[in-house]
Amino acid sequence: MNTPSGKFLTIQEVGERLNLCRTTIWRLMNQHGLRFVRIGGTRRIREQDLEMWLERHSVSLNTDKDGNTED
Repeated sequence: MNTPSGKFLTIQEVGERLNLCRTTIWRLMNQHGLRFVRIGGTRRIREQDLEMWLERHSVSLNTDKDGNTED
């Protein structure tokens, strides 16, 4: 389970990776679709879920306001 897809991250670890505070990570989980797993009384984020969330929310500077690629 030490492969990138199987590793579980704490909220603090995700915050350190993204340089965001714990409150913001909670907001991403509760309001913006960052998936998490409840284990006992804690929440963990799979590394794979974090990477997929980042891909879905990445913005390319080569697109217009509607998301179309500019030529």
